[in-house]
Parts: sequence; C-alpha cells; structure tokens
Amino acid sequence: YKLADEIRAEVAVKNYRNAINNSYAHRRMNLTIDEVLESGILAYPLRRLEVADGSDGAVAVLIASEEAARKLTDTPIWIRGVGWSVDHYFLGDRDLLEVVSLREASERAYKMSGIRYPRKQIDLAEICETSTVQELLWYEGLGFCNRGEGGRLIADGVTEMYGELPVNPSGGVLATNPYVARGLIRVAEATLQLKGEAGRRQVPDAETAIAHSTHGAAGSHHTVIVLGR
Repeated sequence: YKLADEIRAEVAVKNYRNAINNSYAHRRMNLTIDEVLESGILAYPLRRLEVADGSDGAVAVLIASEEAARKLTDTPIWIRGVGWSVDHYFLGDRDLLEVVSLREASERAYKMSGIRYPRKQIDLAEICETSTVQELLWYEGLGFCNRGEGGRLIADGVTEMYGELPVNPSGGVLATNPYVARGLIRVAEATLQLKGEAGRRQVPDAETAIAHSTHGAAGSHHTVIVLGR
C-alpha cells in the first residue's frame, strides 16, 4: 500500500502519549515522529520504538452470573459478544495482509452483539498491537475501515484519544507488554472505561467497547470480545 514510515510512527506517538495518563504503563513518552524514526532499525522497516518491549505485570478479571454481578457491583459490565478464530500455522499458507482469523473472530463477536457498523457503534477499542504495523492491520481486520485504509485512520486522527473511535487509550501493548497477561489486560482496560473508572485516560460517555487479543506467529490466533454497560 506504499505506507509512509511517518504513518507507522504516528501509531507509536499516539500510544506512548496515551500511556502518559496510565500509571500502570511501562513506557510513557511524549515523542515526535522523527524521534520514533530515529530510534534505530530493529527489523526493517520497523524501528525499535515501533515494537513492544518486554514488561512485567498481572491482571485478574471476575466473571459472574447476572444475578451475582448485580449483587457485587452497581456498575456491572456485560459480555455482549465473543469471537475466536485461528489461521494456518505455516506462514507460507497465509496472506499476512488478509488477517482472515481476525475478520472471522470480529464478525462472530459483532453478530452475537448486534453490531453492524463497528466504526459507528463502538466507542473505544483496546487492541493487542505488538508493533505499529499490526495496529494498522487490526483496524482493517476489525472492520473499522476497508483493506489498505488503516493508515488513513491514524493520519486523520480517527483513533486518537478524542477521535471518532479511540484505540488504545491505555497506551496498548506498545506501552505495556507482559506477554501472557496482555490480552486480558485489554478486557480490564475496556471494563474500566465502561465503568467510568479509567481516570485521566477516560473516554467520555463510553457505552460499548471491544477488547482484542492475538497470539501465535504474525497474528495467527485472534479473540474479540464486545463489552457493554
């Protein structure tokens, strides 16, 4: 798609800037695009600040029946939809730009939750991006835009903290990457947002959110959960 380096760098700038408001975040920085691009090649064309570092951390989520949830809290958050899918393990059998398993997982979660227009019906997304280019690909796989248009979303500010569809107000995995816990952290972060307990990283009036996790080589496994108040 002839994606400019500066577009990928903007993903890192956004997420590290969001992380400044998250006391749990590992990497919190107010960077310029040039600083990201000058951070040194890690694996061409990705620079070091475009790829998640290793972090330490843990998370716990309490899941209960509706009856029990209403007794435990005045602000329960409901699981509206769940989708899970896995693609071929062998990279030679996959088109890595297609993100088939993410499209399937998101379609299942959206169907279960009654979401037809994700960009319009979702108030925020916490997604599992281990690199800047993955965040752009996941925009497409989650149905936020058409194939090849992920770069346009970040360039137009759609996924900024106060954009049309904020993505990773917590800073995401680029900012905090405890490997085993990082997927469930997306659920916890989305839940805090919907409960209005996200502090300085709070997205106003959030009613519906998605939490996304990926695992396996180049995003072979994907899970999408739709949460709502």
